[in-house]
Amino acid sequence: YITSDSLLTILFQRLTTENIDDIIRDRSACFILEKLFIYLPNILSIDNEQILLGYNHLFECICENFNDYIQETGTSHIIASTISFLHPLIPSKDNNNNEYEELIDGGENEKKYIQLSSEWNIKEKLKKLGKLINKTNNYNEFVYSILLRTCGYLYNEYYHKLLNRIYKKYYKNLNIEYLLDKHSSYIFEVILEFSSKQRDENLYIIFINNIDKFYLHSIGNFFFKHLLLTLNNKELLENIYQLMINKQRFENFIQKSHIHLLITFIRICERFHCHYEEFIQHLNKFINNSENNINNFIPCLLKLRAGNFN
Repeated sequence: YITSDSLLTILFQRLTTENIDDIIRDRSACFILEKLFIYLPNILSIDNEQILLGYNHLFECICENFNDYIQETGTSHIIASTISFLHPLIPSKDNNNNEYEELIDGGENEKKYIQLSSEWNIKEKLKKLGKLINKTNNYNEFVYSILLRTCGYLYNEYYHKLLNRIYKKYYKNLNIEYLLDKHSSYIFEVILEFSSKQRDENLYIIFINNIDKFYLHSIGNFFFKHLLLTLNNKELLENIYQLMINKQRFENFIQKSHIHLLITFIRICERFHCHYEEFIQHLNKFINNSENNINNFIPCLLKLRAGNFN
């Protein structure tokens, strides 16, 4: 009931300039507000005008208190949710993302987003946020990454300006430690999603030269997975494959890396027709030679016709 269309509209309508700051600063209330953003795209076509009115109140409050909000976890998440709502993801019909199905998809199908009307003044809002980020001395990687991604989808030119600004201010001497850092990785995973000099000439090279430090690392394996899911360069995939097929590295990859990374790697090899059959043969050989013979469990898990490669 709480996520019904009518109630969602009422809740968002009550975001007035008088009480919105109190809501954002209240830890419990701001958590509810953050969750509210998940369901709002469902009713944009029904109550766009009322939602826009409430959103504008929220946006102005965030701009007025930006320097305070960006310093706290709860309030900074409201900033991030407010930014990402300018490019709202079309939710699944049951509002339930199936993690297994997402893995099987392997990034093949692009996510779909709602295109907001011109009355939302998206470009002006993004520029205003960019100016606020320029003024503050408080660096919040999560908020910056959401703004960067939203600009990447909506305004490519402004994305590159913002990216150059972030690089110049925070990552002049980029090294692998930044890519493996829990907080900085938010930024670099976004950079993987859009073509840029920083991605092609910095991130890819650092990754290739230090691949062993990624696939076994608690943060690095997520970076590796995201790199695969955003890849559109078969030559780079070929380089990665040749590195990973090394006997010792391959065994470590199968035995010690996160299962999600392994599944993603197989799916990407299949999509790009990059040594897919050969990889499955190596995988089957390794599994069948191990003490715990689980035969074709992983190929079956992936709905692959592994029988062709035995």
